[in-house]
Amino acid sequence: MVEFDVVDSQPEIKGKEFCFTSIGSGQIYADPLLAFLRKAFWGNYQELPTVTYAKLLIYWVLQEIIQINSGGIGGDIHLAMLKNEGNKPYAHELSQEELAETKECVDDILEYMLKYRCKNYEQALEAEERVGTSIIPKLHRQ
Repeated sequence: MVEFDVVDSQPEIKGKEFCFTSIGSGQIYADPLLAFLRKAFWGNYQELPTVTYAKLLIYWVLQEIIQINSGGIGGDIHLAMLKNEGNKPYAHELSQEELAETKECVDDILEYMLKYRCKNYEQALEAEERVGTSIIPKLHRQ
């Protein structure tokens, strides 16, 4: 993938470590989130995301950016992907069913993360009772 700078059109070749890019008013929010998700899902950078995972991550980023920066980005999420059929490239817009399935996956991951946090919090409370001292950071007690 090659990204061309908007100011001077200088090309930047993207490799496995940075196989994503974002543009527009949400870029300042999207780039760090994309980098985090890239690390969380492919920590070793030895492989590229599959199309399925790429759709998941892009949907997740768009959903979060719409919530964070509603003044700059809004409306419904629409995703399209380039496909190649018979050596003829074309754009395929994901259907509402495909988007709903992707949203459900994002929601499942977020639910898992919350349960993981709560499970560890409960274990930490039990440990505090056993040792008689506070081990949970004050931030998590509010």
